[in-house]
Amino acid sequence: MKGNFEGQGKNTSALFYYGVFVIRSKWLLSLLLGLFVISTLYADPPIGYYDSTVGLSGNELRAVLHEIISTNTNTNYSNSVAIMYSAIDNDNGWIRCVYSGYSVAHPVGDPSTPNSFSCEHSYCQSWIDIELEGTENSIAKADIHHLYPTKSSVNSARSNHPFDMVQNITNSYTEDGGITVSYLGTNQDNYVVFEPDELHKGDAARALLYFIVRYETGLSFGNVDMLETLLEWHYGDSVSIKEINRNDAIYDFQENRNPFIDHPEFIEEIWIGEPSIYVTFPNETITLGTNLTYSINWFTQYFYNNVKIELINSSSGATIELSSSTENDGEWEWTIMQNIVPNDNYRIRISDIDNSSFFDESNQNFSIILTDPQSDLFISEYCEGSSYNKYIEIYNGIGACVDFSNYKLKIYYNGNQCPLNTIEFSNLLNKDELFVIANPSASDEILDNADWLFGGLQFNGDDVVALYQNDELIDIIGNIGEDPGSGWDVSGIVNATKDHTLVRKEFISTGNSDWDLSAGTNSDDSEWLVYDCDTFEYIGSHIMNIQLDTPANVVLSLDGTNIIITWDPVVRAEVYHVYSSSNPYTGFEEDSSGVFNGATWTAPINDNKRFYRVTAD
Repeated sequence: MKGNFEGQGKNTSALFYYGVFVIRSKWLLSLLLGLFVISTLYADPPIGYYDSTVGLSGNELRAVLHEIISTNTNTNYSNSVAIMYSAIDNDNGWIRCVYSGYSVAHPVGDPSTPNSFSCEHSYCQSWIDIELEGTENSIAKADIHHLYPTKSSVNSARSNHPFDMVQNITNSYTEDGGITVSYLGTNQDNYVVFEPDELHKGDAARALLYFIVRYETGLSFGNVDMLETLLEWHYGDSVSIKEINRNDAIYDFQENRNPFIDHPEFIEEIWIGEPSIYVTFPNETITLGTNLTYSINWFTQYFYNNVKIELINSSSGATIELSSSTENDGEWEWTIMQNIVPNDNYRIRISDIDNSSFFDESNQNFSIILTDPQSDLFISEYCEGSSYNKYIEIYNGIGACVDFSNYKLKIYYNGNQCPLNTIEFSNLLNKDELFVIANPSASDEILDNADWLFGGLQFNGDDVVALYQNDELIDIIGNIGEDPGSGWDVSGIVNATKDHTLVRKEFISTGNSDWDLSAGTNSDDSEWLVYDCDTFEYIGSHIMNIQLDTPANVVLSLDGTNIIITWDPVVRAEVYHVYSSSNPYTGFEEDSSGVFNGATWTAPINDNKRFYRVTAD
């Protein structure tokens, strides 16, 4: 049985159900039995305020809401703060911090700022400065829909950190006996974030969702895309009477409303159901040289206009533009080009061509691997020890994931020119990954680090071990067709390939098909360090310490109030550093004022003249 009634004052609707039924949302699945009344509170907007939204969803709804709520023109931030403290957030003579519960007495009608309080911009002022200019910048900073009273110390702690769930707590903030608690710390990706109190999460979410529709800005700051978290908070903390009354009061002052308080269902009609960007692969690996085409899919309602599609190399920060502009229809066919640097850490980014703040990235990384001959895998360690203590360690120092199935290890015995044993590898070998092949009767210390046990690995000091990619020799120990007697000399040490462990020196970054050159004649010109028999302490790890290239094509530009420095990505670089000084020759110190985005650094303009340097590690 089902019925409806109308309440007094604020509009209230209720549905009566008798029997078994299911309530579903993205985060809630409940099975209910019996007689229930489910009430939903709605604010009371002017008659006809949302008439133009009827029947709309997705981008169309979002665009129409933008037109409806873009009527606020107040640019006087001081007036906004005054009305906030004197009336809108004055609860019968008390002002309360939304983050910590800290409260102070403050007379109704008093426009001054209470002691120890400051106004919180939920959408941080520094974000506004990045996104908006001129009058819109001033209107946004004075928009009370995202302004809240907070204790000054907590406001400073929040700073301009994005909202997200804190996994590792640095500080907590509460001053009402633990009823209201907010947290500062790092999220699951180890970025600094701020998590507001449970009863403010929904308010903050709806304030920010309002903001990005009203001002057509983004939600990605500090390496955090807040959208998914805000949607969760919206559902976990529903609209309250206090939030409704606040929306009404703000409308009386600045003549626009937060539609997601009036109609929470608008959020679901615009955003819910949004999947992450995904690429349709036959597997999670793309093999260069196969000329395959893949389908990239995305949720169209997140973007207003045509979209740009980019490939991001997460390791180097390099970005490749796949399409400068394509229709926002949710699918694009991608034919792989052949000049991509192989890597196991690629993502796809899609952004609005008219507002790059609207973007999303694929959640799962995928690999692009090599098929063309490379000689960047090499033998990093060789052990010819006592009894069966024999192993070969191979290292991927290419700076990218490779297809290991293209490689083979061959053993040549007693001066023969044909190998007696051939080991064929499979799968992928990731960047900086080792692969150890050992005799199954070796000592436990060797076996604990072995990836593959091969009974045929029984070489002696006078036998040759050679690494091939396809049919090309890329690294070797010994000379094929030669029997040196007991072993070959290495680094000036006689018979070093017998009863010794050889470890490749740190500055070696590739194999060497010339054994005589590789072995050298002394400790200075040899590529190897020679250790005593049964030295196992280096197995399973390898250090490659090579000089990275200096970042090239460094360009400095100005964009509004920001300095932007870009450079060409450096192969194998894991982190970049920017140094600045007021003197072009001396006094350079690392500059922490900016934010890195791959091979780009953005910082606010300094009042003083500065010179910059960029390095890579």
